[in-house]
Order: sequence, then C-alpha cells, then structure tokens
Amino acid sequence: MGRARSSEDLPLSWMPFITLYITLHSDEPP
Repeated sequence: MGRARSSEDLPLSWMPFITLYITLHSDEPP
C-alpha cells in the first residue's frame, strides 16, 4: 500500500513543475 501511495504522489508533485516548464518554453517561438 505504501508503494502505491508513493507512486501516485510522485506524478502529482511533478504536474505543476512540468506545466511551468512548458509555459516558459511556450513563450519562446518554435
């Protein structure tokens, strides 16, 4: 049970980090 919970907590914490990374790169033209 502990492992399953830890696995779900990892992506949840990464969500905001990835979104911010994309937003910063989105500002720059491709």
